[in-house]
Formats: sequence, structure tokens, C-alpha cells
Amino acid sequence: MEKLSENNRGLQLTVPVILFITSLLLCVFFLKNYAIYMTILLVILITFFSLYILKIYKQTENIFYDTNYLYLIGNQGERKIKLNRIKRVKLTLSEQKIFGFQYYLYRIDFKIGEYSLDSVEFWISNSNKKLGEFEKMISYYYPNINIEHHASTFNN
Repeated sequence: MEKLSENNRGLQLTVPVILFITSLLLCVFFLKNYAIYMTILLVILITFFSLYILKIYKQTENIFYDTNYLYLIGNQGERKIKLNRIKRVKLTLSEQKIFGFQYYLYRIDFKIGEYSLDSVEFWISNSNKKLGEFEKMISYYYPNINIEHHASTFNN
């Protein structure tokens, strides 16, 4: 079993954690002379961001694959998706830079029933070779899967 995304959970939490720390610092800086207001605002910020970060952490799944299945492992357990159920691997418009490394958000769309679709998103850097290996493998075994390395606001 190969890992597709290096650290999907950590990368999903990067922006909320940075916003949380920035919000705390701004709150302390601007309200340092008003202790009661600062305390109230700090409690609200800590509660809101803690719940938000916990929600993201619980919903994010790490992604593994082999020649037959895509494995989504998260807090709800492990989900196995047959690779022939994948419809599309697509680059989205989201990107972020962390410590000088550029990361792009990809989405994998797959069928879970006869008529229903689901998707999973994962962050990956442009220096990561695992996405290329995954694409070569699914192109070889399942040539009908659509792989898109461009993003546009006109299609989703």
C-alpha cells in the first residue's frame, strides 16, 4: 500500500492554525489595556477555532492506494474504493505555500453507489512524485479515468 498524500491532515490544518494564532496575537495586541474584553474575546476565539480545527481534523482522511483499491483512512475508519469506481482526478484552484514549498489541492471523484458520487481532497506538492506514480498506475490499469492537471473557474 502506497501513500498518496504526504500529510493530508497536517496540510488541511495549516491555514486554520495560522489564522487562530494570528487572531490571538491581534486580540492581545489591540485589547491589552482592556483585560475583561480581551478575556471574553480570547475565550470566544479559542472555543470557535478549537471546534473548527477539530471538525476539519475529523473530516480529513489520509489517502493510500494499491493496484486495486484507494484507501481513505480517517477518524470514521477505513474506506476502500475500487479504482475502477474513480471517475476523475482533478487539480482545483486552491493552493498554498508553506515554508517556501508550494502545495496544490487535488480532488478525486468516485462513485459510491449506482447513482451517487463522492469525492476526497488532498494536498500535494509539485515535487512529490507519488501523484505521477499513482496516475501512471491508474492510466495503465484503468484508462477511462479522467486526469486533469489544469483548473478553471468555469468547471468544477
